Amino acid sequence: MLNLIKKVKENLGLSVLILILLSVVHPQERSRTPNRIYNIGDWITYRNCNYVTSVCESPEYVFFGTSGGILPFHKFRKSFEEPITRSDGLADDFISCLYYDKSTGYLWACHEAGVSYRNPSDRRWNNISTQELSLSRLERLVRIGGDNHYIWAQLRSGGFLKLDKLTGMWAGKEEVSGDGVKWGVVSYEHLYSFGSFTMEGNYQCFSDGTVVDPMLRKFYVSVLYINPSGNVFGGLSGGGLLLGDENVKLLRVHEFGPLDNNVSTFAFLDGNVYMGGNSNISNLASNRKGISCFNTTENTWQYFESEFTLEIRNGIINKISVNPDFMAVGTSQGVALYNFKKGFWQLRNVDRFLPSNNVTSIALNDTLLFAGTDYGLLVFSIPEFIPVHKTSILPVYTRVNDMVFSGDTLWVATNNGLYAIEDYGEKIHHFDMYLTKIDPAEPVAFSVNAIEVGDHGIIFSKRNSLCQYDFRNGKLLELLDIAEIKNKYIFDIKSNGNYICVGTNDGAFLIRINDGYYEHLTMADGLGGIAVYEVDFYKDYLWFATDGGLTKFRWRKYYE
Repeated sequence: MLNLIKKVKENLGLSVLILILLSVVHPQERSRTPNRIYNIGDWITYRNCNYVTSVCESPEYVFFGTSGGILPFHKFRKSFEEPITRSDGLADDFISCLYYDKSTGYLWACHEAGVSYRNPSDRRWNNISTQELSLSRLERLVRIGGDNHYIWAQLRSGGFLKLDKLTGMWAGKEEVSGDGVKWGVVSYEHLYSFGSFTMEGNYQCFSDGTVVDPMLRKFYVSVLYINPSGNVFGGLSGGGLLLGDENVKLLRVHEFGPLDNNVSTFAFLDGNVYMGGNSNISNLASNRKGISCFNTTENTWQYFESEFTLEIRNGIINKISVNPDFMAVGTSQGVALYNFKKGFWQLRNVDRFLPSNNVTSIALNDTLLFAGTDYGLLVFSIPEFIPVHKTSILPVYTRVNDMVFSGDTLWVATNNGLYAIEDYGEKIHHFDMYLTKIDPAEPVAFSVNAIEVGDHGIIFSKRNSLCQYDFRNGKLLELLDIAEIKNKYIFDIKSNGNYICVGTNDGAFLIRINDGYYEHLTMADGLGGIAVYEVDFYKDYLWFATDGGLTKFRWRKYYE
């Protein structure tokens, strides 16, 4: 009996210890409710990484801590890899400092939410919250490093935190750090030699750490590190990442991530993603706005900045549509058209024809550009970029919410039901809530926010539920009865065979049509933001324009 009691006590103590460890090591994971446990790289979010805060080096990588997550640079392939963000399990994307611990192989990161670390064999990041570290809401961790026994994190207000190197458990607070601590780089250790470098791409650098870009804007070196081999790694305060060679005194700037973290629209063309945002709020690390172009093959970024592009000067990008020759952009100052081959912009103000210049929706084919507004729909010929009609082809004050082509027919979702447009806008059909044809000017109590063409008909939102009109039999049916969707605002719908994805003000819904199975995807799964303004299936990924960046998800891995 005594032996039995002893064993029970031992097992009870072990169970309590395990519960304590779980509550300390995985606080964020316990509070999240993803649909499943994903692997690193299943979800990837692109945010603005052009403000660099810290650098650390492992045997294979150099890691840049940035305003948009951790950016790994492979030293031997000499290329950047996918960013590490909240989509991979980090508690926060704005990294204040980094440290790579050689003895354990762990990568450590500090941010406003606390401390995160990852064992290379773990499927997700482990997060230690500020509450568990007994930090005040305004306290910040400004530097992190390690010695033979502990991880040390320096407080902005003074003092140091000690953490266990394997479990991340809090091990105390000290007034001074231990001897022999090796710190991650968070400043410009080699700034004394900065003025002797030459920069590629019409950049100029000066000995005080100032960098002037080709547009004569000033940026400042935020961090600079030269490793024993003479390779230079660093970054600018909003101007990008620095790579170079100290031996030949050469530097180059590498920009990464969208200009605007609030991505409201995107479009694909030949492996490039063109994106923009319609928010007036600047990023914490940069006030640069405009259209960003991401080359998914080369993992590089280019920008059309509103500061230097008159046609998009206010930086409000409502909608982007592309074909092989042109990019059409709906903005708050009209519709802009970019000629890819000639490399120039044109702008057409629409307030000559309608009460407002704000263009909210764009549809583009080989010969026509349709510009949807809050007050009607205008048609422009391409490539002449002149109006086909001198006024809206829909009744004035008809708000256009979304448009999609089905062959030569353009389906238009409005606040007054659905319209189908044929023959260059000469033939217009108007439908009520039952998809019965009515007069184009007849008012209906039927607003459609989003529309998509599926395999057998059109799919559209109807009072925040999903309906399908089948072209084969002319029947209208409610596609799925999903109570959660009815409580959301639907921004966008896209289909791919047996699947539909719906972007809403609270995440996205991925729906399997044949059996009605669906999952509600949120930031807990890996979305970059709460609101999903646009979605699209492209190659092996499902893409999301969110208020927290551009996210892609390796969806086929789990749904097919």
